[in-house]
Amino acid sequence: MANDRNADAAENQFLLLKPEGMERNEVELGDAGSIFLGFSPAEISQVTVNTDGALVISFQDSAVLVIKDYADSLAGDNAPTVQTSDGNTIQLDALLSSLSSSVVTNVNDASNDHVEMDSVFRSDDDNTANESSVNLVAKPAPGVTVTLPLEAGETYELGFAKDAPQDAQVLNNNLVITFGDGGTLIIPNYNIITSGDDPVNLVSPDGSIVRVSDFPTTLSMADEAARLGEIEPAAGDTGTSPSNTGFGFQTPFQSTSLESLDAIGPIEPTALNYDAPDRQYDIQLTATSTPLGDPSLSSPDQFVFEDGSIALSLSASPNNTDGTEFITVSISGIDAAWTVDTTTSGGTYDVGTGTWTIVLPAGSSLLGGPTLSPPADSDADMPGLLTATVVSTRPSTAETTTVSDDFSIFTDAVADTPDLVANDASGNEDTAIALDIATAVTDLDGSEEIVNILISGVPTGAVLNNGTDIGGGVWQLVMADLTGLTITPPLDFSGSFPLSVAVTAEEVNLTDVEILLSNNIANNSTTFTVTVDAVTEPPWMEISDLIVKEDGSVAVSVAAGLVDPGTEQLTVTIEGIPTTWAITDLAGGTYDAGTQTWSITMPQGQNFS
Repeated sequence: MANDRNADAAENQFLLLKPEGMERNEVELGDAGSIFLGFSPAEISQVTVNTDGALVISFQDSAVLVIKDYADSLAGDNAPTVQTSDGNTIQLDALLSSLSSSVVTNVNDASNDHVEMDSVFRSDDDNTANESSVNLVAKPAPGVTVTLPLEAGETYELGFAKDAPQDAQVLNNNLVITFGDGGTLIIPNYNIITSGDDPVNLVSPDGSIVRVSDFPTTLSMADEAARLGEIEPAAGDTGTSPSNTGFGFQTPFQSTSLESLDAIGPIEPTALNYDAPDRQYDIQLTATSTPLGDPSLSSPDQFVFEDGSIALSLSASPNNTDGTEFITVSISGIDAAWTVDTTTSGGTYDVGTGTWTIVLPAGSSLLGGPTLSPPADSDADMPGLLTATVVSTRPSTAETTTVSDDFSIFTDAVADTPDLVANDASGNEDTAIALDIATAVTDLDGSEEIVNILISGVPTGAVLNNGTDIGGGVWQLVMADLTGLTITPPLDFSGSFPLSVAVTAEEVNLTDVEILLSNNIANNSTTFTVTVDAVTEPPWMEISDLIVKEDGSVAVSVAAGLVDPGTEQLTVTIEGIPTTWAITDLAGGTYDAGTQTWSITMPQGQNFS
């Protein structure tokens, strides 16, 4: 299947779909603001980042999806957010570890320095109760920059020696580790996650704690010694720079004897009076500070399924995270018909103004937002109606600065399973039997309809009074056909037979943009039994008046038969034969002189003649 942006929904929305079969699809995210995953992690067999910075996702059925500009998108100023198939929203730099959670590499031996990893980070989820869990941080591929968020309270083991990096330093609270082959590992918020009540522990393979100072730096001891040598030569060396102002070990000097000075005799007491006015100091202190910069804000468009919910994915930070500033984040324009849940996000929601607000501690950032749910059975969007606002405040100077951004929430219609009831039916042979079938949509806002009804299992020779026979014992109907619906069984049939009925509901009144079309129909089906009661049909008979001569005899000619010979039995009787008459041939029957009656009962299904 193709991967492309949904132009009707938002220009910066990118939908990633799994390739069909064994296909290999290569895509580029470009300037996508948000990504929607059209597959689940359970379908994945392997996730890797190659030397070109491409993210390669391999699936169980051998299909391959390649995001060619994955590393470039991570390095950009506005990396897109990712919405997974279960509705969660994550940052792009967490996509690798999120997808990799379904292809775990186990590491039980802390002394193993040669573990081959498919990604930068793996967790050991398969250890027994007596083994400790190990999280391995592996060296990035050459030329690839990887951002690896760490979780509070976890211990992470380096998958490389401490002297393997070329340089390591903390920049803007992020630990940046660079390697000689161009690979770069970035651990965000390093100063924050390694302190506090539940810090992250970074350890070497021998279990010892690793600090930034343990890594090599670009300013080596030799570089430092050379720099000091420019100021003053080392002991035993002759200085060569005319700019040196200090004395070295070889600097010459000329001595002067103190005994060569002439004596001037004793000094008499003096009556000097020293007096000076007090010095007046006019000191003016001027406080200076850097201007308050604008906070950062990212508020991509969001997608939610009908009758579902979405945790908003906002990103906001103060310009300076040193604790001198704090931010207030708000989302306004929320439709009053929508439900807002702040259980996870915190903050407060004012339904009267349609505004959610949260005030963060000084230096803290926001990643997330409240959980929103559309009204029941509604696919109504909030296109461009929501406004995210971040106000940054510096308490020491009472300065504030504000940034805002509009975004949308698009609701994807999902058809609801329709109601369906079909009761067993019965009736007499060779008559029309009423069928009791009822169906209806469960979404009552007018957006769905019953578009198809199929009754299958109709016996050959049976007919419905409504609908169309499409062959194979299947009849197609519409809603109006269910009123007064009957079935006439095959001629002379008695017994029972099952029938199946299936109905389809479809979204027919879509109000706006759709993400998926496959969920716009919903089906329901059931089975019921039709019983046909046997009814005896009157037989046919042929007989003629007879003439007999005195003292003669005559053969009585009677023919009789069954209309439904399959299930019926024929009995023929002739009454009123006087006992004075002689019967010379009973023709297989019997004569009762008491009732003056001759009769014969034929085997089931046979006629008499």
